[in-house]
Amino acid sequence: MLACVAGEAIALSLSALLGAFVSRLSDDGSGLAFFMPFVGALEGAVLGAFQAWALGRDRAWIGATSLALGAAWLVGAIASTFEPRASSTLLILGVALLFGLLVGALVGVAQARTSHRRASHRWIIANVAAWSTGMVASALLSEMVPWGPFTGYVFAIEALKGVTVGLCLALITGPYRADVIAPPEPPV
Repeated sequence: MLACVAGEAIALSLSALLGAFVSRLSDDGSGLAFFMPFVGALEGAVLGAFQAWALGRDRAWIGATSLALGAAWLVGAIASTFEPRASSTLLILGVALLFGLLVGALVGVAQARTSHRRASHRWIIANVAAWSTGMVASALLSEMVPWGPFTGYVFAIEALKGVTVGLCLALITGPYRADVIAPPEPPV
C-alpha cells in the first residue's frame, strides 16, 4: 500500500513540476500536448518502480507501466484538444471516469503481460476499477485548483491527488497482487 501511495504521490508531484516548467517555455501552452506522453511515461516509471520494488517484480514491470501511462497521457492530450471552453462538473467527472477505464485497462493489461499467471484477468479488472475510482477522485480534487500561475498550493493539490490515486490503487488492486507476484503455474 505504501509503495502505491508514495509512488503515485511522487510521480504526480514530479509530473506537476515538469508540466509547470514546460508551460513556462511556451506562452500559449502549445508545447504541452507534445510533451504529455513523456510526462505520463515518467509517472509510469516512478509508480512502476515503487510497485516493482514492493511486489518483487523486475524491470519489465516498470517498462510496461511507463509505456501504458505514456500511451494514456497521449490519448488524454489528443482528447483535450476537443475540450469545450466551459464544462460542468458532471461532464468533468464523466470524462474522468471514462479516462480511468482506459488507463486501468492499459496499465492492467501491460502489467499482466509481465506475469505468467493465468488469473491475471482479475488484475486487469482490479486496475480498471482502481484507476476509474482514482481518476474521479483526482478530478474532484482538480476542481480545487485555481486558474493561474503554478503555486505551492497547486503543487500541494497535485501531491494530494497522487496520494489519493495511489490509495485507490493500493486498496482496490492490493487483494489481487497474488495474480502478478506468484511464481508461474506449471504447464498442464
